[in-house]
Amino acid sequence: MLTHRNTKNFSPQQGFNLLELLVVLGLIALTLGVLVPSGQAMLEKSRLVSATNAAYSALLYTRNDATRLKTDARLCFITSKTAKQCTQDASDLLGTFTGSDTDQKLEQHHEISEQISLVFKGVEGNKIEFESRGNRKPSDDKDVYLEISTEKFKRQVEVCFNGRVRIRETLDKSECR
Repeated sequence: MLTHRNTKNFSPQQGFNLLELLVVLGLIALTLGVLVPSGQAMLEKSRLVSATNAAYSALLYTRNDATRLKTDARLCFITSKTAKQCTQDASDLLGTFTGSDTDQKLEQHHEISEQISLVFKGVEGNKIEFESRGNRKPSDDKDVYLEISTEKFKRQVEVCFNGRVRIRETLDKSECR
């Protein structure tokens, strides 16, 4: 006896089978495994560039204040936006002070990201000082710079003896000479 199949009620498969779904999820996981670490490194580099630019502009602002006001100026760590003097302790705030050590005035504060480490190199007291002509005050060390770093990356902003401010292209290699 021959049976007749009803072809009118037959419909093609709808949806995905389990194997197809697992292959797609595996490809997505592999792509994310590659992209997430590189995205985090890119974000960290971006923070470093931003902090470097902030330190660079703070140094330029301090030097310009010294020449504009024809007085000594210094850039140093401060504890608050209304600080009256520099502090030895590292913080996420830098302050531009003008005037003598006994009669100083906070002209401007500069914020640095909390995820960034900032270190004064080649100077004592965590401060870089400029004379009224814009020259950097002499120090015992010939290289004076700010070192800005994250967990993985580092940059340096150097202050030459004549007051010129430069972002170093190569770490620990002076751009002043």
